[in-house]
Amino acid sequence: MMSDTIQKPDSAKDLLAAILERMGIEATINESQDDESIMLQIDCSEPERITGSYGQVLDALQHLIGKIWFRHQREQAGTDDQNEWEGPRWIRIDANGYREKKREALETLAGDMAEKASSENDTVALEPMKSYERRIIHSILAEDSRVETKSHGRGAKRHVLIMPVSESSSAVHSENNGEDISTEL
Repeated sequence: MMSDTIQKPDSAKDLLAAILERMGIEATINESQDDESIMLQIDCSEPERITGSYGQVLDALQHLIGKIWFRHQREQAGTDDQNEWEGPRWIRIDANGYREKKREALETLAGDMAEKASSENDTVALEPMKSYERRIIHSILAEDSRVETKSHGRGAKRHVLIMPVSESSSAVHSENNGEDISTEL
């Protein structure tokens, strides 16, 4: 049930605007949407108040807005079943391009560490990352024939391992049009 302090929103953008207002942050919010996501881009003079350390506040806002907005939408549609919902399923929030800058930094890191793993013929372990950051590393390096990646660890310690591809696994990888059919030995 919605709190009395924030009115039921007409849009995810309105909900975010109400929360930012209560945080004392003046911002402009641009909204766009595709079949899967509602994207909210925040422009403000104090983006660090919205991003927080390592994007933690931004992630929390994204999670909170998503939970409230989609619950409200399901109530409006008369269903509690998420599988019956036919609209966008994700809220994506960015502040002053933080997420795009983070993606660019991860792309650079992935390239640099793939080069290191390949040239030193040794596994490189990255620092623990959030799941969406690991997914970015994996997707970027999936196209690099010199290395393979896998996630290792649990919870907050989960990180990416970048491993040089041996000649035998490289041959198997290329014979199968790049599909990973490797097995644990």
